[in-house]
Amino acid sequence: MITDLDYFDERMPSIDLSQLKYKERDYLEGIFKFWREPNPRYFNISTVWDNRLRQYLGTRYDTRKGAFDWDLSMKLHDLGAKVITKSEYFRWRENGVAFEAREGIYDQPNKSMATGIHLKRRDGERVPCRGYWGDMVTGPYIAFGVDTEDKTLLKTANGKPVKTAEDITLHNLTTVFNELATGDRTIKEEEKIVEIDESEHHDSIGEATHEQNGHREYYAPIPSEEICVHFLPLNAMADLPRKSKFKKLFNSAFISASMVHILTPMLHDIFAKHATLHIELVKYIYRLG
Repeated sequence: MITDLDYFDERMPSIDLSQLKYKERDYLEGIFKFWREPNPRYFNISTVWDNRLRQYLGTRYDTRKGAFDWDLSMKLHDLGAKVITKSEYFRWRENGVAFEAREGIYDQPNKSMATGIHLKRRDGERVPCRGYWGDMVTGPYIAFGVDTEDKTLLKTANGKPVKTAEDITLHNLTTVFNELATGDRTIKEEEKIVEIDESEHHDSIGEATHEQNGHREYYAPIPSEEICVHFLPLNAMADLPRKSKFKKLFNSAFISASMVHILTPMLHDIFAKHATLHIELVKYIYRLG
C-alpha cells in the first residue's frame, strides 16, 4: 500500500504521502512489514529491555529497586508528578509495561517502539542493530497521567493519591477520543459501557488475513473530509522556507523538546501572522536514559 499511492488514496484518503521520496516510502514499507512479522525473535522486547536496563544502571542493576525508588521519590515526585504510584512506576521500570487497563497477559511487544542504529564492534566495523533506545527513567505517564481537568481524580487520602496515573490517563484519553468523535468533552454514563460484537471481531480478523494474503480490499474508509495529514521528507525543515507554497502557511505548530534546535530565524516565513507555536517543556526530563 505504501508504494502504491493510488491504492493508498483509496484506503486512507486522510493521509498524504505524495511528498515523500521513493527511498523514504521504501523505509516505511520495511517498517510496516517488520510490525507484521509474527516471529518473536525479530524483536524480543523482554531481552532487549533487560539489556538496556543493565547497560543504563551498570553496577546498580542488582540494587535496581533502590534506584527506581530514588528516581521516583526524589526526582519525579519533587517535580510535581506525585500521582505516579510506586507500583506502576516500578512495573514499568522493571519490564516496560506501563499500563494494565484490562486483565490479561501482556506478552506482545509494541514494535512501534523498536528503532535501528549502527553500533561499532570491537574490530571497528559498524553493524545495524535493532533495539529499544527510548526513555528508561521518566515513563509515559507524563503525557496524560499527571494532570486532568476533572480535579476529583487528583484527590488524596492520608497524603496518598486516590487515583493512579493509569486511571487519569484512561480518563483523559477517553475524553479526547469522545470529543473527536462527538464534539462533546462530557462522557455520559451510558457511553462508558461498550459491548463488543464477536461477529464483527471475527470479521476484522478475516479482513486482516485477507490483506496479508496480497488481495486488495475495497471497503469504505473512515470519512475525514476536513482533515488530511501530509508527511514531509526528512530534510523538510531546511527546504520549507525556500518553497513559496509554504509561505505564511502554518497557523499552529508543535515542536518537541528534542527538535527545538530547528527553531531558527529562517522558519519565521512559514508561519502565518499570529500563528501559535507550542514547544514541549523538559520539566520531567531530568536525566536522559
